[in-house]
Amino acid sequence: MITDTNNNNKISLREYDKELPLISVIMPAYNSAATIEKAVLSCTGQSYPNVEIIIVDNGSSDETLKVANKLCESCFFEMPDGSKAPRIRIIAQDNKGVSAARNIAIKNAGGEYFVSLDSDDYYDFDTIESLYKTLTENDADVSICGIRKVWEQEPEKNTEYIPEAFSGDIKAFSDESFVRLYDLNLIGTHSNKLYKSSLIKDNAIYYNEELAVNEDIDFVLRYLAVCRRMSVVPRAFLSYVQHERGQSLINTFQPHGLKGALIVLQSAESFMDTAKSSDETRQDMYRRMFVHICSFAGLMYYRSDYSRAKIREELHMMCTDPGFKHLLKEYKCSEPKDALAHFLLKHGLVRIYDGLCRIIYKNKH
Repeated sequence: MITDTNNNNKISLREYDKELPLISVIMPAYNSAATIEKAVLSCTGQSYPNVEIIIVDNGSSDETLKVANKLCESCFFEMPDGSKAPRIRIIAQDNKGVSAARNIAIKNAGGEYFVSLDSDDYYDFDTIESLYKTLTENDADVSICGIRKVWEQEPEKNTEYIPEAFSGDIKAFSDESFVRLYDLNLIGTHSNKLYKSSLIKDNAIYYNEELAVNEDIDFVLRYLAVCRRMSVVPRAFLSYVQHERGQSLINTFQPHGLKGALIVLQSAESFMDTAKSSDETRQDMYRRMFVHICSFAGLMYYRSDYSRAKIREELHMMCTDPGFKHLLKEYKCSEPKDALAHFLLKHGLVRIYDGLCRIIYKNKH
C-alpha cells in the first residue's frame, strides 16, 4: 500500500494484486456531499487490495459530484506493469431513483464480485476481505455479515446485530438461519453481503425500479433463490447510519409501498419454494410477511391523505392479491393479536377491517 503524504495521508495509490479478483463497490449517491467521502474512504482503505468503486450520481443538486470527482482524481491502482488505473469511476445521470442508479452501477462494474454500499454508510477496514475469505473458503455464492446501527448524534443508541456463523446449502440455510437473519434485519439489508457478479448477470437479477421502498429486500430474496450455498460471518462490519424520523425515505409514505410489500411476499415465497423450506420455516415467514404487509397497509391511516374510499380500494387490492390470498389460506395464525385481522382479511371483510384500523390508528402520529 502506498500513501500520499500531501493528501492528509489518505490512500491515493494502491498496489494491485494480480493473484486476487477485482471486487466492485456500487454506490448510488444523491445529495450526499456531507457523507460520501467517509463512505468512499471506508472502501479505498480496505485491507483487501483490489477494490474499485462505481459511484452513480443520481442528479444531485449539492456538491456530491464535485466531492466524488476530487476523490476520483487522487485514487489509483498501481498495476503490475507500473501503470496507473483509476480506482473510482463516476457515472452522472438524471435522478431516476436509487434502484436505477444501483442497476447502472452493477452493469458497469468490472469486479468478479461486488458489494452495494449507500453513500451515507461505511465499512470496517477488513469487511471485504472477511466476506471474500468466508465466501471462497466455504464455496458459497453469497456471504453475509452483521451490521451496527449508528446514531451519530446519539452514540449511546448504537446497536450491533451479530448473526451466528453458518455455512451450508440453500435448504440448510433456509431452515437454520433464514428466519433468524430476517429478524435481525440482515436479510432486508443489502449492503452486508458479497454477491457474485456472474449470478446476477446470468439470472438477470437487478433492483426493481418500480419500487421506492422494499427494493432492497426484494433484490436480496431473488438473489438468494439462485444461490447453491450461503455463508455467514458472525461479526458486524457495516455501519448503517440512522436518520431522524422524517429524514429517511422509509419514514415517508410511499403510494406504492403496499404493492411493494406484496412483491416482497412473492419473492419470499419463491425463495422458500426453491429452498424446499420446512413447514416450520414457512409458517414463521408467513407470520412475518403477514405483519410486514399489514404494517404497510396501516401507514395509510396516519401517513397518507388517502380518502376512506381510496384506503378501502387499497385494502381490496391487498385481499385479492393471489400471493396474499395464498398466505392467508396457508398461514395457521396462532398469534392472538393477529387472529382477528387474519380472519377479517381471509374472508374479505374489508369494511370491518377498515373500521378496526381506524380505531387502532386514531391517535397515532
